[in-house]
Amino acid sequence: MITGKDERSLWALERLAEGWKPGKLKDHGFTESQSKKLSQFYNCLIQLERFGQPEHVDKWKELGLKGLVLIKMFKDKDWAGIGEILMAVDPEMKRDELAKYPDLLEEKRKRLRSVGSQVQVTVNQLEKEKEKLQEALEMARAEQEKLRETIPILKELQDDRAFEFFMDHLGIKKGKLCLAKRLDYRWQKNLKKKGIVSFNKEWNDYSSDEDDYVHWVNDVGALVEEYRKRVKRGYRVFYDPDHVPSADSPFTWWVPADDAEYHGIKSLKEIKGQKLTSIKRQIKQIELKIARDEEELRELRKRKPESFAESLNRSNQFASIDLEKHGELQALGLKWLHSQGYVATAELTLPGNLRVDVIGYNEKGEICILECKAHLHDFYRDEKWERYLAYCDRFYFVMPKDLAYYDQRMKAAGLLKANKKNLEVMQECQELEPAKQSQETIFVIGRQLSRRYAFGY
Repeated sequence: MITGKDERSLWALERLAEGWKPGKLKDHGFTESQSKKLSQFYNCLIQLERFGQPEHVDKWKELGLKGLVLIKMFKDKDWAGIGEILMAVDPEMKRDELAKYPDLLEEKRKRLRSVGSQVQVTVNQLEKEKEKLQEALEMARAEQEKLRETIPILKELQDDRAFEFFMDHLGIKKGKLCLAKRLDYRWQKNLKKKGIVSFNKEWNDYSSDEDDYVHWVNDVGALVEEYRKRVKRGYRVFYDPDHVPSADSPFTWWVPADDAEYHGIKSLKEIKGQKLTSIKRQIKQIELKIARDEEELRELRKRKPESFAESLNRSNQFASIDLEKHGELQALGLKWLHSQGYVATAELTLPGNLRVDVIGYNEKGEICILECKAHLHDFYRDEKWERYLAYCDRFYFVMPKDLAYYDQRMKAAGLLKANKKNLEVMQECQELEPAKQSQETIFVIGRQLSRRYAFGY
């Protein structure tokens, strides 16, 4: 029997190496079919010696003629694929088993492209989040530095009440001192005239740059001195909308602000209590998530194409794991809603064919929806969750403990972190508009629960 490894085959391969034509082998007892196969085997061997690795050549010789089931890959010059298969197979493998490997390899490559694309999307998103957090960290460090410069000046007041006033009314934006709260209207206006406080825009100018609407403190020492004089004379220092003369505004429709706070500016008191470790921890979590996803992809590339379930179906494998995790998150979500006083159910379809993971209503008729995310891929691909907001009064994402961190995409949504036995609120949700069709939703929840009790599904 001619196998490509027996003595007659080896003799024939030596003759082909000397330049014999395949037809000449027929004169030495080889059939036309045997001569053709030995010639193909020899040509593949020559190509491997040129384009492959030495270990690939050795493996090809060990396989013998049954390796010709891979001949299409040689015609396609798929040297990487040939090498991967050769290093994965057992030389004693049957020909029919070996013949499955090109299809298995192609399936693996498809999965790799799909998973690689998903991983890249997630990594890109995480890198953007990391970049934003790095910027926030740098800004926070600048704020802390400015705070360290300012506090000694304020402490010179030797007045705890005055110190608290400035800690509450002064803030820092982009590393510069500014007002976090409005001062008494006339006093603030006078400070601007003296150049102690500056405001870049007139009220009748339009600008899209929020920095143009910040009251910058140019001389904190002078501001402290002005405060001392004003308090000594018994003048107001706190903002009071009732003491804002409307005639000062060129707009007849202008109404003084009801509260003293300036939007988007943290006070010195808030900055002092700010923990940089929280931002650093979020950055570390993102770095770990990126490393884990990339490691999963590297591990998949290393796997031998030995079987569909073992080597090629990584997406399905992780989908089944995610499905199990998803079910665990739903179970925790049901328990959490029940502990919060809700009547809850899972997998409910709302109007518009929206299917929610967990939903419940409480005694007041308020509706809460929980959306479970077992993996970040799922979160980043979800484009429909905001449609749920119209049908609930509260909305939370539920994530595993090792994945849970607040993302700006969550907007009005809250975030629940899943521990082993319960859920923990990481970010409270914002107040939403009253839920649409709440009575219909409550009825549907009741119908589903009664059906499950009556029929078991």
